[in-house]
Amino acid sequence: MARSTLDRLPKEIREELGRLREDGWTIDELLSKLQELRIAGRIDLDVSRSAVGRYVQTMDKVGERLRRSRAMAEGLVRQLGDEPDTRIARLNIEVCQTLIFDLINGEDGEGAKLDPEQVMFLTSSIQKLTSARKTDAELILRLQTEADKRAIAVMEATAKRKGLSADTIADIKKDFLGIRKAS
Repeated sequence: MARSTLDRLPKEIREELGRLREDGWTIDELLSKLQELRIAGRIDLDVSRSAVGRYVQTMDKVGERLRRSRAMAEGLVRQLGDEPDTRIARLNIEVCQTLIFDLINGEDGEGAKLDPEQVMFLTSSIQKLTSARKTDAELILRLQTEADKRAIAVMEATAKRKGLSADTIADIKKDFLGIRKAS
């Protein structure tokens, strides 16, 4: 895809255009602002109305995607509440997988045209996601094991305080916690 004239503007000017657009400025108002900047010598490009229109459409699409992502994230955070970090980690993995899927398929269904370096980065991202899933699973197992150990320790202390025998404690572990008597 050809670069827009506006892509050649300095970063601070593009950021200012983004802020103005977020504030509701129209294509014509943005074009006037660019003409003012050109007259003032801050930019040396002659920008057409159609270039500003295309740029605004792109900004609007990106803005809409960001709004949807934020809304989804806020909804998920509300839904997760005070859940452990593992749910957030899984959510991040799912979001990354969705982004990769969207990149591969593209908005129009044709998919992105990737050069070898981009394929390498995409492959690396997939490997990192796989590693993240494994790390997440290991963390969940570790947290569950630690929670089980704490629960057993509390249960054993309470049982001993109440005068229960070692056999009764072992039966409770087996029946209620699904844990076999330690050897």
